[in-house]
Amino acid sequence: MHIPKHFALSELIPPQLFNQRNGDPILWLVLDERLLITLDRLRERYGRMIINNWRAGGVRRESGLREMSSTTGAPLSQHRFGRAADVLFMAVGNGDAHSPEIVREDMRSLGLFDRDMRHSNDPRLRPFKYINRVEWYANGVPITWFHFDIGNQRNANGGIRIVNV
Repeated sequence: MHIPKHFALSELIPPQLFNQRNGDPILWLVLDERLLITLDRLRERYGRMIINNWRAGGVRRESGLREMSSTTGAPLSQHRFGRAADVLFMAVGNGDAHSPEIVREDMRSLGLFDRDMRHSNDPRLRPFKYINRVEWYANGVPITWFHFDIGNQRNANGGIRIVNV
């Protein structure tokens, strides 16, 4: 089981489930290991990120795991299976945060949407090894967060599938 270096359990689990189980580390088991590995790798490539921040008084509660009873998102969203995250990148020090658009464009420049790169030895591709889908647009406008999931659906040529919501 992979325990992320850069994320606390409360950043990935909704408050009602976290509190119901008193933050029991067994909750790591409801999150797909590939998601946890990818989160650490994205953090190492792009810097600090926010997923859920409810424990620090923030409003983000279901940007990691969503319970089946949640009314947020699609009924069979990969979030409900512990295989998706909605990420906000944070500025570090006086630097600028990476925007989701910059991250998606970085992925495009690496050719990740065009061909299957999962088995490449290129270290620049390591953070993206398990990502199968990335959301890009909602109603023709780029979304302001970085959604990725490891659900079982790549594009026809094996590259990361772009999903418009």
